This record gives sequence, structure tokens and C-alpha cells, in this order.
Amino acid sequence: MSWRKELEDKYTVECRICGYKTVAPDKAPRQKYAKGKCVNCGAVDGKLSITSECHTDDHNVEAQFDAVPWFKKASQEDIVDLAICGWGGDYPADEVAHFMADHVARIADMFKYMEIISQNRAKKDCCGFECHVGSDEALSWLRYNRPSVYKELHQRALI
Repeated sequence: MSWRKELEDKYTVECRICGYKTVAPDKAPRQKYAKGKCVNCGAVDGKLSITSECHTDDHNVEAQFDAVPWFKKASQEDIVDLAICGWGGDYPADEVAHFMADHVARIADMFKYMEIISQNRAKKDCCGFECHVGSDEALSWLRYNRPSVYKELHQRALI
């Protein structure tokens, strides 16, 4: 075995999600999987997340969250609708926020706040909200976890 091959074997790690191999000079002796963010699929420490955010129209309540639970239960049609609307700022994205309110306290707080200010005439025009889903992360997650949905988005030229 050449010295180069030996060093590559000694320092090569792979992504748990996509299998992309890379050299990691700080690799521990028995470490097989990469730490940090994969340059190929975007997974961080072997986990794909879908960073998303929502906020009230007046920005008094803002929440960042991982939308993976919604993507796990969403129908193909729901995901396609979300992609069609540009991954946020429309009714399909609102559905993500409504679902995630059961999982993320800050989103539930946002809806409570909107209920409270809807009674205030001075804040009447500020009682809406927007939700935006990270499109690159969503597509990466779909590619590895819901390949049929990913293929549908590709066929519809939504990617």
C-alpha cells in the first residue's frame, strides 16, 4: 500500500446521510463519520434539518425552527404546493407554522400573541404572520428521505 493511500485511509471520513467522503486531518482513530457540515448534502453531524422561520407582521414575535416533523407527515401534494409558492409567504407555508405550533412553543406563543392583538384596534392591521422554509435544506432532506417527492418537484421543474 502506498503512503498516500495509507494516509487517505487513516484520515478519510464519510457523511452518514449521503456517503460523501472527505479527508479530515482532525479525525479520531476510530471515527468513521464526518463531523460538522457536509459540503455535498448539507447535513450537520449526520442529521439533515430544514431551518425555517415565522414571524408576526409587526415582527414582535419571531421563531426559528426545524420543519422536518412537518415534512415527515406532509402529503406529496402539500410539499409540491409549498414549492410552488416559493417555500414561504403564502398559505401552504402557513400550514407548516400551524402544524409546528404543536411542536415549538415559540410558534404557539406567536399565535397567542396574534389572538391578543386582534382585539386591539391600534394593532388591527398587524395581526397576520408569515412563514418561510429553507428551500435548499428542504430539497436536500427530500432527496434523501422522500425521493419520490423530490423526483416530482424535479419533473415539474420546481427545482
